[in-house]
Amino acid sequence: MTEETIKVSMMRMRTGRGNAVLLPDANLRIAVLWGGESAEREVSAQSASQVSSALSAAGHTVSRHEITPDLDFAFLRTGIDVAFIAAHGAYGEDGTIQGILELLHVPYVGSDVATSALCFDKYLTKRMLRTADLHLPLGHCISVQSAEPVHAIQEAGAAYGYPLVVKPRRGGSTIGLSIIHGPEEAEAAWNQASPFGDVLVEECIEGTEITVAIVGNEPPLVCPPIEIVSHNPVYDYDAKYTPGASEHVIPARLPEQAIAACRDAALLAHTTLGCRDLSRTDMIVDASGTPHVLEINTIPGLTQVSLLPDAANAAGVPFPALCELLIDLALHRSTKELNEATAQ
Repeated sequence: MTEETIKVSMMRMRTGRGNAVLLPDANLRIAVLWGGESAEREVSAQSASQVSSALSAAGHTVSRHEITPDLDFAFLRTGIDVAFIAAHGAYGEDGTIQGILELLHVPYVGSDVATSALCFDKYLTKRMLRTADLHLPLGHCISVQSAEPVHAIQEAGAAYGYPLVVKPRRGGSTIGLSIIHGPEEAEAAWNQASPFGDVLVEECIEGTEITVAIVGNEPPLVCPPIEIVSHNPVYDYDAKYTPGASEHVIPARLPEQAIAACRDAALLAHTTLGCRDLSRTDMIVDASGTPHVLEINTIPGLTQVSLLPDAANAAGVPFPALCELLIDLALHRSTKELNEATAQ
């Protein structure tokens, strides 16, 4: 995606029952969906606020809707041109809300149902990525129904070595994650991760923590890799969302060859999993310069301290333009699908 493509995308597209009509600077009716029943609800609220402010400032009619069991989605049928999903975690990032929007034929930002569900499951994500030429930490799952889960974690420590990463199989923002250094810490780690379901245990790759954001399609724009420096022992929830608790170093302080390898790994993960519009791939670069992919986020944080907005800005796409671009991508995709259906 070039600078010229980004400029063209600022031309608004509105869909209707017939062919799409290109309208410059059209006032769109945009629903920003946030919340959901996850531990990332507060982060979602911050992302939704940022997105809503940017799109409202651009002249669009923006409404915010919290995803709850009582939310009546019928309003989306006639009163909304496009939905911007700013819900992280369960019911927002796992394919659930995407399925509802598909059923209602509402254009939306982000990956489709299948890719969202796949990427939300860290274990299945890695199984899929092992089919590609990517480096991944060794690991396996322990069922929340396991008879002896603490012993299972200790066995994983013996197999993969310490330190060992213990985290929920599904979820984000490092909620429920522990890095343990011996078998005596296994029980506490299980108690922290298991409330969120099955638990993933993995070898802990030592090195530089890097994240690579991707925005756009055909072709996607791979943003400059960001080096994450946490002032906490672990880049945890507090480090991610407390101003000053971590630093985003752009460009990452790595050799050019390692930088290129990070970009290639993120793009390969993005395309292998079928992501669209935006993604953020987290990885650790070891001492040899090899990136090891940890996870892929299909609806990464869009708060004032989040990584993807910083990465996009470094690539020449400031946050207001990023929000406009993502809306354009959703509308363009919907228009293309509508025209193809009409032609059949």
